[in-house]
Amino acid sequence: MIYAVITLAVLVLILYVCGCFLMRAFLKTADSTDKDKLYPVLCWPWIMISAVGEVMISGKFEW
Repeated sequence: MIYAVITLAVLVLILYVCGCFLMRAFLKTADSTDKDKLYPVLCWPWIMISAVGEVMISGKFEW
């Protein structure tokens, strides 16, 4: 059981780090004013969740 918890924590950490690298690469290629700031790179999960949630709450979300 403890190995499963440790494995899950490692997988989540790996996915977070990969997401940080992808967000940094996206900001470097996009026309963004946040190219050298750490906030969007480190807080990418919150930014993605809040953006999707905002679209769904606004009622403009359609499949």
